[in-house]
Amino acid sequence: VGTKLIFQEDFGGNTFHDSEICLINPDGTGYQRITSNLWLDAYPSWSPDGTKILFLSWLDYPDNTLDIFVMNSNGTNPLELYDSGFHDADPHWVGTQIVFTRESQIWIMDDNGTNARQVTAFEFAGQQGNANLPLGDYDPRLNSTGDRICFDRMVDDQSTSGNYDFYKINTNGTGETAITSTGWQQFMAEWSH
Repeated sequence: VGTKLIFQEDFGGNTFHDSEICLINPDGTGYQRITSNLWLDAYPSWSPDGTKILFLSWLDYPDNTLDIFVMNSNGTNPLELYDSGFHDADPHWVGTQIVFTRESQIWIMDDNGTNARQVTAFEFAGQQGNANLPLGDYDPRLNSTGDRICFDRMVDDQSTSGNYDFYKINTNGTGETAITSTGWQQFMAEWSH
């Protein structure tokens, strides 16, 4: 665990077809492209033990939806882990739980793709305004003990990119608390270890 960096790289003009998953050593050596196909592979992250890679794939753009997949750390044996029938996004894996975004809300499931349940219930989630995305909750991150989630909430959609604040919530949906209230854009909070 912790010996390779994983990232998404665009290889052509259409990021919905030419985006692939790659690995590299922290010193810049050992570059490897581990997916190579005709669809979007994106948003990779390591499993807690470093043996698997969690990622998003959009197999039939623009039809179908963005779904959550898992594969071996060398890119072999990609399997669909979860498909809600809607766009699934922003997955993050800690312990035996995976948090993700579905329908502009935060959801959590077991790491085998079962027992998916909604965590946040933002009353304006999914309402489209001037921003690229609808109002709602995005980019969830579990803390190291797997009992709390931090996430971004788009609270204002008057600009194209929207304005986001950080929130935290318990994985059972209780204790939702705003962390920031700046009126600016803030993305991708991460817990300290």
